[in-house]
Amino acid sequence: MDSDPTTQVTGEAPLSRDGGVDANQGWAQTEPRGAYGANAGKGGKVAQASGDRSNKFLPCLPEQQHMVERHVVPSSGLPYSPPPGELDGLDDSLDAEDSFSDTDEDDEDTPWIQWFTNIKGNEFFCQVDEEYVQDDFNLTGLSSYVPYYENALDVILDMESPDDQQLTEEQQEVVESAAEMLYGLIHARFILTSRGLPAMLDKYRKVDFGRCPHVFCQGQPVLPLGLSDVLGNSMVKIWCPKCQDVYFPKSSRTCSIDGAYFGTTFAHLFMLQHHDLVPPPPSQTYVPKIYGFRINPAAKCIQVRNDLAQQQTIKHQDQVRTRRDQRQELKESKMRDSKLAAAEKGEVKAEETTEERASGKAVDGRTDS
Repeated sequence: MDSDPTTQVTGEAPLSRDGGVDANQGWAQTEPRGAYGANAGKGGKVAQASGDRSNKFLPCLPEQQHMVERHVVPSSGLPYSPPPGELDGLDDSLDAEDSFSDTDEDDEDTPWIQWFTNIKGNEFFCQVDEEYVQDDFNLTGLSSYVPYYENALDVILDMESPDDQQLTEEQQEVVESAAEMLYGLIHARFILTSRGLPAMLDKYRKVDFGRCPHVFCQGQPVLPLGLSDVLGNSMVKIWCPKCQDVYFPKSSRTCSIDGAYFGTTFAHLFMLQHHDLVPPPPSQTYVPKIYGFRINPAAKCIQVRNDLAQQQTIKHQDQVRTRRDQRQELKESKMRDSKLAAAEKGEVKAEETTEERASGKAVDGRTDS
């Protein structure tokens, strides 16, 4: 063992009279070798940074002393940095404690819409005007999609509902999720208005929606896009106006947002309104090469790819034809059913008229007699 260690760790911490660890003995001390030393270089002086902890005491229990030994200042005299990711959990816990202490105090005074849009992962949402939410005309038809519609609307508008006290904890959770769903559906309508488009324009210019992952788009800002206007069909995607292609968002939290909250219209309507922001197409395309030479179009790999693309096109056409035939059959079956129903009604009416005529003749015969 080296006779001149850089750091010396005290032995096991003795127990105090009450059975606990003695606070004065259960510490590890790092003792620097000084400004000059054998490992400081030829006549060189080791620079001690102002943030160096070499003269500090680190609290530790006996079973934690091996951890301190791993994090001591090396004999080179340079500041020690732990391996990547080793202290991430500690940093996250400290950040979480700070965030909780800050958010708990501010959540009560923050409006619900502002709180919801500031949640990490909800960067794609803009803040909908409360006046827009308060107008019942803008919410037409949404009550059939959202459970506890009235309660969810009260949550969005920060209004206290008398029914909230009668709800159980499970119902309260359903109301909170319903409020997020309702806000998303309102958001899909709001961003198509003259007040919503400027709000999304501001986020687009700040690149809140991210950048295109395509290499030759050179960091082109993207727009959120839904592949369907129906809830639950698909999650939100990002659309690049430069390469005209669709990608998954970078954040995993954003990937869990329903695409119906942005819809299929917004991204294209946005570019239609702001044609000055339309970028040119990529100036480059990727060309596969082997040892600097382009692959011959007659190569087997290219032929296989072309064959698969042709098969995929044929399959897609067959699916479209099948859906069209199914719709036609359904339409014809409905027409047949309506004709049969009309014929049955006609037969019933004919029977009723014949019975009425027969009864009328019988009555006439009796009166004549």
